[in-house]
Amino acid sequence: MLDLTSQKSLEKCLLKDPIVLGPETTLSEAANAMASIKPTCELQDKAGNALEISSSRASCILVMAGPKLQGIVTERDLLKWVVQSENWQLLTLSQIMTTAIVSVTWNENLTPLTIAQLLHKHRIRHLPVLDAQGHLFGLITHRLLRSVIEPVHLLRLRFVTEVMARDIVRALPDQSIWHLAQVMMKARVGSIVVVKAHPTLEQGWFPLGLVTEQDILHLRCLGLDLKKITAEQAMTRPVKIPVQHSLVEAKQLMEKHQTHRLVVVGDQHELLGLVTQSSLLEAMNQNEMYGLVSFLEQQIQERTQELDRLNQKLRQEVQERKKAENRIRQLSLTDELTGVYNRRGFFMLVEQELSLIERQQLPFSLFFFDVDNLKDINDRLGHGVGDRVITDAAKILQSCFRRADIVARLGGDEFTSFAPVPQAEADLICQRLKEAIASFNQQQHRPYKLSISIGHASYGEFPPHASLEKLLAQVDEKMYRNKQRRKQRQQLTDA
Repeated sequence: MLDLTSQKSLEKCLLKDPIVLGPETTLSEAANAMASIKPTCELQDKAGNALEISSSRASCILVMAGPKLQGIVTERDLLKWVVQSENWQLLTLSQIMTTAIVSVTWNENLTPLTIAQLLHKHRIRHLPVLDAQGHLFGLITHRLLRSVIEPVHLLRLRFVTEVMARDIVRALPDQSIWHLAQVMMKARVGSIVVVKAHPTLEQGWFPLGLVTEQDILHLRCLGLDLKKITAEQAMTRPVKIPVQHSLVEAKQLMEKHQTHRLVVVGDQHELLGLVTQSSLLEAMNQNEMYGLVSFLEQQIQERTQELDRLNQKLRQEVQERKKAENRIRQLSLTDELTGVYNRRGFFMLVEQELSLIERQQLPFSLFFFDVDNLKDINDRLGHGVGDRVITDAAKILQSCFRRADIVARLGGDEFTSFAPVPQAEADLICQRLKEAIASFNQQQHRPYKLSISIGHASYGEFPPHASLEKLLAQVDEKMYRNKQRRKQRQQLTDA
């Protein structure tokens, strides 16, 4: 377990390459810089295995003029201006940055515990670190600090119900993203829970999804009208945790799903509260924490040291077997060429989703894609280039869908996707895909022109209780008709 009073432990959560921009950088350039960076920080678990933890590098911008730190701009600052100002793209960082910066000088007395107390005291999530000369040395973020502080035994003694936020900011599915942004800024929160009336509890709410600051920033950067997009269209599916679970289970669930927020639910899946990374850090930031953790650690070490030596070889064998099993399972569900799901993986996952969606009467859309002219490319340029076309198509499809959506290659030049979204959002996805293909052809200069035929349909167009095979056949037929119409238009244009 990490020594919370050791500076060596703190070095593991020091980010040495934060986003640094000049004061005259426009908000448009800053937002794009934050959106394009998805770095990770590698730590090691107790067994020495590498762990990837999001570094929070893209959650703030440090504004520098030469070697001098002038200000800081967070995601929340950007959200405020991109929503409130029509000409937000023309504003510069110097106009919106926070100049009263809380920073710390790197020295041997700094520890994870002292940093956690400092963040809690000033209610901040980003702490610039300076060297002895006052120059930027790095950045410590709330998220990375929580990843490093792991008093697991203390967390097992505390429960979700003790730290969850009970006063939850809620929104209805049909409310606009513009309205949610105003509510979010007024309440000074980073997320809103989208809910509907609970089907059995008279005054209860059923959580449908989450909308965060990052979601709204992303939509705004795409140039979409926030007043025309509803919460239901933009929300992501929440990760839920029962109220009786411990904080160590909450921490493990956050890491598994790579999320910063958990929706706390009761026995009937009613909304009770919200647990965030701030909740976990504050739970671990008690004055008595270090003494209690040290005592528990000593007791456990004394009782398990001999057992660990005897079982070390067995643990290594079990780990190797699990890795091999996971690898075999992954290969059986994913397409070897593209890395997306294969036909087997798609059917297994989507049939599970459909059974849940039908019970809750939720919307969904099914897509069918066909890469055009693949045979001609194989004949003219070779099968190696043909494989490159397939991988290019897979990457573009993945970029246009959310992480919760299921993208798969059925075989050959055929792809499909399942998304729990209504017709209106499915149309937006298709438009986004067409723009991505056009941008790819313009920028990549491949020896071929990538073209993908698209067919999609939403839940209202499908017969009730139809099998997934029949749903795919219906969307495939629609894609084929679209492809034929495109060919006819092209022939008329050429004539």
